[in-house]
Amino acid sequence: MSDFPIAGKRYQVSAGDTLNSISLVAYGVETYISNIVSVNPALSTRRTNSEGLPELIVNELLFIPEIQERRSVNDIRNERPLTSKEKDDFTLVLEGREVPLYSARLILTMDTAADGFSGALAWNPGQDIELDKLLLPFKYPKTKIFLGNELQLTGYLYGVNPELGNNGRIKNLTGASMTAEMIDSNVRPPYEKNNVTLKQYSQDRLKQIGLKAIFQTDTGGAFKRVTANPWDKIFDDLASLASQRGVLISSTNKGEVLFFQAGSGENMGTLEEGQPLALSWTANYDGRRRFHTYKAIGQSPGADAQTAVAVDDNIPKSRLFTFSANDTTPGDIQRAADWKRSKMLADILMMSIPVSSWYAPNGKLWKPNNSITIISETLDLPAPGVTLLIRSVEFVFESSGTQAIINIVPEEVYTGGKIVDPWRVK
Repeated sequence: MSDFPIAGKRYQVSAGDTLNSISLVAYGVETYISNIVSVNPALSTRRTNSEGLPELIVNELLFIPEIQERRSVNDIRNERPLTSKEKDDFTLVLEGREVPLYSARLILTMDTAADGFSGALAWNPGQDIELDKLLLPFKYPKTKIFLGNELQLTGYLYGVNPELGNNGRIKNLTGASMTAEMIDSNVRPPYEKNNVTLKQYSQDRLKQIGLKAIFQTDTGGAFKRVTANPWDKIFDDLASLASQRGVLISSTNKGEVLFFQAGSGENMGTLEEGQPLALSWTANYDGRRRFHTYKAIGQSPGADAQTAVAVDDNIPKSRLFTFSANDTTPGDIQRAADWKRSKMLADILMMSIPVSSWYAPNGKLWKPNNSITIISETLDLPAPGVTLLIRSVEFVFESSGTQAIINIVPEEVYTGGKIVDPWRVK
């Protein structure tokens, strides 16, 4: 007798068990109830619950039969090729093979250089040897994530966390796009370059770790001198320079490093308080995190310090934030000041709105760098509403259904335009 449902063994029913939950733990799907009932005759004469399934008795013994050909969650839910998935299908593919998840999350962003995912699957050691091999620790299998038919992420499975609890054995998985390698990896020699453009410098750095760079915007002229330390991370090194050119770094769905400018997407429709789709309305407007003046100071050995300031006129002048920048060209220092203000405001002014669908009002999957119009008196954004930029999207997949969380900010925090506070009285 086992402490949790295992195919081929007897199991003592615990309080709260249902045939659905027993099937899910034993086989990875909730749909093998008939197999359990067929080998436990007493169940066929039992009173049924609201779902029409036989009720269970605490402490009774059930035999959990083996299944000749075990089918995965994806086999049951999505008996379709990758090109023919339903729009709410969440598909994890490891080394070309679909892996059965019963819950998952995917986060797509426009300014952190890497997208990430997590998921959980019911796991019975030995029932699927090839899957067991893929899910061994520190294997780094190549990973693809699909929502519906659309590829969203290409990367690696990094975290494999086995767990044994009341619901049986599970494996919790975490991974990220291939671009996470530049977030984790340190800069390699040479540590100094002169008269090099951001495009040239980035291509050289990324080539060292096998990543390809895609440029959707002009990255400007050459830096007089660029220096890095052996302990610097590649992303931090590139992001520091990109900020001085007003350029964002993100990831493509194929795992390439994307250099682009914000605000190039489309408007995905309107979210209005009191109407369907948005699940709740909350915000955190913290005045202590915002400043009037953002002052950049840059200095190279043997050169006079260059300074520049960026101003947020909405805030009292007494509030000053000073930071260092590693380029001494006056124009670049000014861009660095503007960019620091923008990045800090992107965090301060971000609002999160949970929605009941992966799909925006225009019928397309939510995507960062697109915009959405918000009408909400609770958030002090009454009609006719304010159009804001989608900074990131978290897609949630559970057996009970799907939803998403969109994080939005004023577009000007990335485009460098004057911040006009959108809040107003009706």
